[in-house]
Amino acid sequence: RKMSPLMDTPVKLTNGEDNISEASKIRTSLADQFPGDQLERALMDVEDLMARIQTPFFVLGELAKQMVNHQNIAFDKIEIGIRKNEITPDRLSTLRTIEPNIQVTDKGFSYIWDSVPIHITFLDPEDELFKRADKVWYNSWEYNIPNPWKEYEKTL
Repeated sequence: RKMSPLMDTPVKLTNGEDNISEASKIRTSLADQFPGDQLERALMDVEDLMARIQTPFFVLGELAKQMVNHQNIAFDKIEIGIRKNEITPDRLSTLRTIEPNIQVTDKGFSYIWDSVPIHITFLDPEDELFKRADKVWYNSWEYNIPNPWKEYEKTL
């Protein structure tokens, strides 16, 4: 499998093959979920990408719930959120330079890393859950999660 020189990002090869189709499979059972180490590497890629565009992010969804509950992560995708006012044209341009295959909409963007779908949602900066991040430690890293967590957890 051919990777981009900047990071382990799937690419479409000149012969028409790719490993992107693998990520489009719906993974509903525990057996279909990505292994924790693959998700952790994908999460590290997200951290790297967000550091490069200098943008703080929130871990969302079931992934955040597993982190808060100190469980080993096992899920079918990575969901994060960025306050919409944090995405400036300069940051978006840098993002597209780093990840040329990224799909940007008015609701967010997504890409695939090592077959793991990564979904980034644009968050309302006025939403109380995302004004002041709470923190959760997972492995050796600190992640932003919605605050107050109990209110957000009710929405899952």
